[in-house]
Amino acid sequence: MLTSAGFALGCIASLLAGGSSLPLKLHEAAVTFLLGVILLGAVLGRRPLPVGRVLKVPHADRQRETALNAMIGAFLVLHALLTLTLALTLRTPHLPDRRPGGELGGDRRRRTKPLHLPATRPLARTSHATKPR
Repeated sequence: MLTSAGFALGCIASLLAGGSSLPLKLHEAAVTFLLGVILLGAVLGRRPLPVGRVLKVPHADRQRETALNAMIGAFLVLHALLTLTLALTLRTPHLPDRRPGGELGGDRRRRTKPLHLPATRPLARTSHATKPR
């Protein structure tokens, strides 16, 4: 439910940003960052959330709950920051266009021609033994 709400907010933000794909790439990262900050804030406030019960950890006392909150929160924040870094640095590949006939490839006029380089002569070998004295 939380991820669906994040995706809906990402779609709205994408529309408001003029069709930018960045909010759609980061809707999951926003959710994981928020959960990670909540868990780390609970550790700092010395009131860890009962993560051990959810994960069915045997004998989950306060010390284990604190450790679980810190580890899971740190990994969620790290995941969100890595996702943000990748979304900002890597391009999203576009899928090929579908032609009405069913073949892939899109508009053939946009294809680039292969690069033909002019033939080059081999480099002259220089050796000290072949030089005239």
